[in-house]
Amino acid sequence: MRYRSSLLLFALSLNLSTGQSVWALQDLDYQQRGDHFEGVRPKPVAGEDIELISALIDYNDVGSTFPDQLHLKFFLKGTDQAFVTVREQDYKYYYWLDRVSPQHAWQPGFGNEFVWSTVSVLRQLDRNFPLEELGVLVRLNTEGPSEPERVAPAILYHTKAPQAVNGYLFTLKMASDAKISCSIYREGMDQAVLTQGFKRLLGGRPFTVKWDAQKALEGAFNLQCTGYFLDNNVSVRQTVRFYHHPSVP
Repeated sequence: MRYRSSLLLFALSLNLSTGQSVWALQDLDYQQRGDHFEGVRPKPVAGEDIELISALIDYNDVGSTFPDQLHLKFFLKGTDQAFVTVREQDYKYYYWLDRVSPQHAWQPGFGNEFVWSTVSVLRQLDRNFPLEELGVLVRLNTEGPSEPERVAPAILYHTKAPQAVNGYLFTLKMASDAKISCSIYREGMDQAVLTQGFKRLLGGRPFTVKWDAQKALEGAFNLQCTGYFLDNNVSVRQTVRFYHHPSVP
């Protein structure tokens, strides 16, 4: 009942700004929608010291109108299981999509694609929903958080996918205020291809590590974030492993 009440309050507030009926907005509840689950979920209880929210290929598919469909595409090096989650990077509507059942099994290469309609949820939440606020996380072989994380960075687009992978956006969130340094290494190498420091990160707010990978050769890489919480000096660490495939067929 508490969950239903919170969603009703959300619907009432949204109703004031959009003019939509409360009963129609109740259809925004997180539920199965064909080959995936999607909708509004309660804010999850924080449990991880450092949480990986999104691993995206850096690409902006600019459009003048809100698209009817969104696409995501990702590369697999082998025959890994893939678990897809799409969510807001910073909560406003508590939008969530997961439990994707692909029409065909995920396979090696860049042929892994998932398409979904924006009409039933995203457009109902906001006719101008900021698509740049969406994060995508494709975990490999395990559905939940792990250390290290193994991911397949995804391309999020609505018109045309890029022909090359020129960069990455890794978005994370700390449980409380922290000082963190993040570096990206090619597997087996000691010298970082990128190092980015964050002197004071606010707990519960997302931050993004951006890597320009235009000159990077194909291969396995890992993102390593280390630091400590400012209130108690407790150390924190997260490793994210991914494979860089520079061309998109």
